[in-house]
Formats: sequence, structure tokens, C-alpha cells
Amino acid sequence: MNFEEKIFFLIIFSIGGPQPSTTKSPGGGGGTGIGGGTVFIIILLVLVFVYFVGFASFYRFHHQRTGVELIAHRTFWFSLPGYAKDGAVFVYRRVSNKGGDSYQGV
Repeated sequence: MNFEEKIFFLIIFSIGGPQPSTTKSPGGGGGTGIGGGTVFIIILLVLVFVYFVGFASFYRFHHQRTGVELIAHRTFWFSLPGYAKDGAVFVYRRVSNKGGDSYQGV
């Protein structure tokens, strides 16, 4: 082992580089539970569900609405797919340099 290799190993092991594990976790399982991303998705889905059911119940029993009128902020939700399409087309044209400078400033 030459001098550079000795210095490399000295630096790696002195700063807490990767150490082999000699103990096994009890139960044989590899994970310690669900991750933060999974928790975020679960919370997001629960909040979306509560949002739609809560507003639908409010509109149904307080304002006596039925059908499509039960959807909260329905003009936003009905126009959202069009906005997503416009955004995707804009990004595609900008990335592929097609369509020129079609962005119209305010």
C-alpha cells in the first residue's frame, strides 16, 4: 500500500466513512416502517377526500344543491385539464424548439 492509499484510508475511516454492519436487525425485516413520502401521499389523499366530501355535504344540506352543483369550485376543476394541456404543450414546444416564441406576456 503506497502513501496515497494510506492517506485515503486514514481520511475515510477518521471521518466516519462506510462501515460494515456486524449486527442483524431483529425480526429479519429490512425496513423500519413507511417512509416520509408515503406519509405525505396518505395525508394528501385524506385531505382531498375531506375537501370534496365536506364541500359536497355543505352544498347539499345547506344550499339544497344537487348534481354537478355539489362539486366545490367546479369552474376551477373543470378548467384544470385545459390548463394542464396548455402547460404541457408550452413546455414541449420550448424544449423541442418548435412553434417559435408563442408566449404572450401580460
